[in-house]
Amino acid sequence: MPTSTGAVLFGGVDVNSADLSDTWTWNNAAWTHLTVTGPPARSAAAVGGLGGKILLFGGFEESGVHLGDTWSWNGTAWTALTVTEPPPRSAAMMAPLGANLVLFGGYNGTTDLADTWTWNGTTWTQVTVTTAPPARDTAMMAPLGNTLVLFGGYQMGTRLGDTWIWNGSTWTEATGIGPSPRVAAVMAPFTGELVLFGGWDDAEALSDTWAWNGTGWTEYGVAGPPARSAAVMTYVNGNLVLFGGQGDTALSDTWTWNGALWHELAVTGPSARGNSMMALP
Repeated sequence: MPTSTGAVLFGGVDVNSADLSDTWTWNNAAWTHLTVTGPPARSAAAVGGLGGKILLFGGFEESGVHLGDTWSWNGTAWTALTVTEPPPRSAAMMAPLGANLVLFGGYNGTTDLADTWTWNGTTWTQVTVTTAPPARDTAMMAPLGNTLVLFGGYQMGTRLGDTWIWNGSTWTEATGIGPSPRVAAVMAPFTGELVLFGGWDDAEALSDTWAWNGTGWTEYGVAGPPARSAAVMTYVNGNLVLFGGQGDTALSDTWTWNGALWHELAVTGPSARGNSMMALP
């Protein structure tokens, strides 16, 4: 049986707008294609790592169906879980905090959502909150310390540039100047801050790099990957790794961030794609 080490990448949508269902791992030096059977092909699912496993929820099929199934990756195989689940959606946000994965929002084919759910390893639970971020999809959410940070996204025709903090029970909006409004950027934790790259504004793909330190945003004035949206990025063995996304066409390049500079790697990996899913167990 194949065994995964490092980050796990699944699916996405290719240059022909076809959904994919392949599984890959990245060990900070090379990509490995795993010949396993897993979830049906899809893009824009929500994924997160918890307890040495990866959870995948929902997503979008090219037939137009928004999905509501839950799958688990244990390092060797995908398993469909029979559990009571959140309503179907795509482009939701999911990230780990403490003993739970937290899921927020997404798009159900008719409207954007603003509900908050947790996964404790066995059960989905909807969290009742008094204040929540406005409904949205295709935002960015990642953990920093004892909080989750949510930025931007898309709300029924409007690109957002707000920052919200989840402390495990309450959402609070953060103030201050940050990245411009955008959708489908990538954001991941790195050495005491969150790093955000790219996305799509009202007119074009972006290539800027920002950091959130827990109280405010700072732009890194460095050259990096070509402009893109709908890439994936996570922390692996001392670096952030960024893969693919959508520029003028679907991309298949691999980049790392070391805290100060971006570096493109000359490696062969997954085929060009956007809206794939990647997480660290």
